[in-house]
Amino acid sequence: AHAGDDVITVDGSGTKTIDGGAGTDGLVINYTGINSLGSFTSTIDGDYTVLTDGLGNSVSYKNIEALTVGSYAYTNDTAAKSFYSSAEGAVYLYQGGNLSNSSAPITDLQGSSNDLQIIGSGAADTVSINIARTGPLNAATGNFVISLGEGDDTLNGAVLENNDIVNLGAGNDLIEVIVDAYDAPQSLSNINVNTLDGGDGIDTLSFASSGFTSHSAGAALALDTGGATNFENVIGTYFADTISGDDKSNYLYGYSGSTDADDIIYGQGGNDFLLANNNTDGGTDRDWLTTPSNGENLSEKLNFLTKFDATGDVQLFGGTGDDVLIGAKGEDILDGGTGRDHLAGGDGVDTFVLRAGDGSTDIAQADLIYDFTDGVDVLGLDNGLQFAALEFFEVDGNSAIRIIETGEYLAIIQSASFSFDTGGSDYSFSFDNLGVEDFASTDTNGLTITGTSSDEILIGGAGGDTITTDVGSDAVYAHAGDDVITVDGSGTKTIDGGAGTDGLVINYTG
Repeated sequence: AHAGDDVITVDGSGTKTIDGGAGTDGLVINYTGINSLGSFTSTIDGDYTVLTDGLGNSVSYKNIEALTVGSYAYTNDTAAKSFYSSAEGAVYLYQGGNLSNSSAPITDLQGSSNDLQIIGSGAADTVSINIARTGPLNAATGNFVISLGEGDDTLNGAVLENNDIVNLGAGNDLIEVIVDAYDAPQSLSNINVNTLDGGDGIDTLSFASSGFTSHSAGAALALDTGGATNFENVIGTYFADTISGDDKSNYLYGYSGSTDADDIIYGQGGNDFLLANNNTDGGTDRDWLTTPSNGENLSEKLNFLTKFDATGDVQLFGGTGDDVLIGAKGEDILDGGTGRDHLAGGDGVDTFVLRAGDGSTDIAQADLIYDFTDGVDVLGLDNGLQFAALEFFEVDGNSAIRIIETGEYLAIIQSASFSFDTGGSDYSFSFDNLGVEDFASTDTNGLTITGTSSDEILIGGAGGDTITTDVGSDAVYAHAGDDVITVDGSGTKTIDGGAGTDGLVINYTG
């Protein structure tokens, strides 16, 4: 249409290409079978928005400022890249829309009982609808019907009612669901949205803005929380959560709102990425969704990783598969499970769990521990694994741990030197640093350990242990818990009570 304020009317079916050109141009679409923009699906072809009806007829347009389809006239919000009809109660995004709380379709809902439809553009749309759904003032009590379609879409501030319908569509999408918050009608205990579908792609279900009111620590979050379907990743709430994945590859994040949240995260099956704290990093959350779950270049990534700022005591369990586990700054437990796992504990006293059956006779399949700090962190012996059953040797400057009898490689402690940008200390480890004092039982119930007349190394656990030496040259490493160590036989004894309030009793003949 070139220059001027033009009006172009499409009054027949077929394939149409419309360029309004300069000026304030209007497009009217009105042919048999077309009632509104909802009669079309929207996709993107370069600068053109393509509307395709159910019979395959299409209208491709650009440089259009006013749009009328059927009996509905749509207001063009160029900032939000959206066409909105209050009469229809619908907003249609175009060319990667950016609909915010200040956009007219959202502000008009405040204090209204009207429903709202939001239809995506087919590109990467961003929608923020953080408005009250309950309460005495300006609550939007109607239903949301949201269908974002193709593209990597982000739906922020989704204060959802159980009657709402949300389809994120194809693409790697993220939705931030708000429950247990002010003016939010649902809680984690009763949210069950009519439809909450991530669609095709790698989709993330986030509760990062939830939990400011009635949320209780230890709430369970999963990929189907709130009636969700077709999600692969979960981000936790403001407080402590128990987060579980499934048998596919998941990204499971705690959250940063409360820096001392004691999250528990289970990867289950698949090659999972478990992250204790999802606070600010060198990029966006979506950047981290592309982090290789096989741990490729993980040590380099840790150089700029700034997520070790939470001080909670987190527990990370990878399960089966090749997992990546990244802790916080507290006293964390990292248990990779089976498969070739990649473990980084961050600052604080961390326990890296070792057990027979989780490793491999192929050293290339052993777990990799990136930041074991000598004299601080602990290698946790689980399921009855004994220190005497292990041997250590140096491989390419790193420290390998193997079960003597079976030849099973359990872990390799990396010796590469690097530093954390924030939330951690400079790190390096040497094979010469590895010794018996680095090992402890994972048992928390309190062990009763009685030595013999042989020369022995007796290792306690995380509970209140009772350890008795007998005669001989013995070394006792009690570790955590309020322990009681009794020396009741002669010989050379080395005693380390470890953390906790420990007692030493010496009572032998002579």
